[in-house]
Amino acid sequence: MATTLAQLRTRVRYFVRDPNTKTFQDAELDIYINEAQKEVAAFLCKNEGDFLLREATTTLVQGTTDYHYPSDIFGRNIRALYAYGTDPVTYVKVQRGTLEEVYDAGMVQDTYPSRYVCLDGYFKVGPPPDDSGYTLLIAYIRQPTDLASGTDVMDSDDEFKELIAVSAAIRALETRGGKESVELLAGRQQALLAEAARLITKEDLIQGYPAWEY
Repeated sequence: MATTLAQLRTRVRYFVRDPNTKTFQDAELDIYINEAQKEVAAFLCKNEGDFLLREATTTLVQGTTDYHYPSDIFGRNIRALYAYGTDPVTYVKVQRGTLEEVYDAGMVQDTYPSRYVCLDGYFKVGPPPDDSGYTLLIAYIRQPTDLASGTDVMDSDDEFKELIAVSAAIRALETRGGKESVELLAGRQQALLAEAARLITKEDLIQGYPAWEY
């Protein structure tokens, strides 16, 4: 069953003891819920690298070294980069490195770039491609979708809705100085984090093999 923003609000209100909207308006809770989604996603990505993994492509431009991240990327989380030409079966892996290593790879045009580095707002490849007919396949971690309307559906698995609600409630209570309530919820949050880590590890064991060889 998909969990809606309205359901998450109700659960957060239970934890902050504000069922009748006397302390927190929906708009404020929505901020905490969306922040909690990102916090939980970052934790899950750290414990299981394929969580929220997505793919996108961009066209390489002859002589160009700087490219935009996918619009929904989470931070600078590129997991892997591959270049290919007219035959998409033949992928060439572009290795991640430092800015110095990208420059060391050369700025003279070549068939495919061999190195890339993630910078603020864009990533740089080197050497630049010698043709505009090539494509980059980007494997990256997607940012959770912000929820705005009560009917918007959380895009994380439902198993993590309680963890998101508790984390959002902690954020809400911290703005009101509810130290004792925060401490109580923090213990529940840690237990839910441990359970989430066990859950995704168990799923990995069931799958038995990776979907990608990065």
